[in-house]
Amino acid sequence: MAPQVIDIRAKQAASAPDLCHVIADGLAEKVSHGDEKPVRHVPSLVLYDAHGLEIYDQITYLDDYYLTNAEIDILASSADAMLAHVQDGDILIELGVGSMRKTSHVLDAIVRAGKRDTTYYAVDVSEESLTEALAPLVSQYPTISFVGLFGTYDDSLAWLRDHAPHSAAKTFLWLGSTIGNVVRTEAAAFLRSIQETAMATGDHFIVGIDRRKEGSTVQAAYNDPSGLHREFVLNSLSHMNHLFNAPVFDRSKFEHKSIYNDVEGRHEAHLQSLVAQTIHVLGKTIALEKDELIHVAYSHKYSEDEMKRLVQSAGLHWNDKFADSQHRYDVHLFSKA
Repeated sequence: MAPQVIDIRAKQAASAPDLCHVIADGLAEKVSHGDEKPVRHVPSLVLYDAHGLEIYDQITYLDDYYLTNAEIDILASSADAMLAHVQDGDILIELGVGSMRKTSHVLDAIVRAGKRDTTYYAVDVSEESLTEALAPLVSQYPTISFVGLFGTYDDSLAWLRDHAPHSAAKTFLWLGSTIGNVVRTEAAAFLRSIQETAMATGDHFIVGIDRRKEGSTVQAAYNDPSGLHREFVLNSLSHMNHLFNAPVFDRSKFEHKSIYNDVEGRHEAHLQSLVAQTIHVLGKTIALEKDELIHVAYSHKYSEDEMKRLVQSAGLHWNDKFADSQHRYDVHLFSKA
């Protein structure tokens, strides 16, 4: 039986033209976040075409990329305690279709607890990813209902507000340290928007957050000798050429640049121009200097104090923290008081 996937997009038109304008604007204007000098930037979405998703999946199996294994370690050992608050008829909402290597531990905990009438919603901007991820779960977990929400996170908040049963308690899941992909102020603002828009008193939020640690450990995680991260970032050039339907970027003129910013506590992935070159895109002419960087993605790490400020700014209550066996990574349980 195929899973139910609901198109919840506020805008039904294709998103590629909008993304193209975001890319062009980001290339034309230099912006600074924190202590870095102003740089050009493209949205991290350009990393995640079909090929990019395949590469990222391979990255999650690398030994040095500790984040995935650490989170699986936590969920395998602590999912029962983490989800002890879930009652019959509750709903789970995972932001991003996620890896079933992780989500299966969440679903197993629900089954072990004997909970009935649980509904699991997965939110993703890829309808294909939703269908592929949810299809095997329908038969594997017959006591749980599965629904895919095809749209953005913001679309899902509006849909849940209007369509989710008001009597059902909600538990949001935001795993994979995805929260680290946005600057700290934006992360807090996003959590607050969910808290204010889609959470009732007593609802919960489970968030995977990577800890601050030695820069060498972080660099090893995001700059592997096998070159998967390099290919992951450089593939964004091919994806952008596909979006523009034109050879805007010559891949041979770019390299992947990996930086750990200890002051800001984040890894920064960039495209680096190997030569002075001019790019023409949507009527804009962009002159890149030799060695100039184009920012592609952040991966923020959090200290204990930074995590506490995040929760306070979001207007949430901190309930508990679950650490992996090597104390590198945490999954936090928040709630709305």
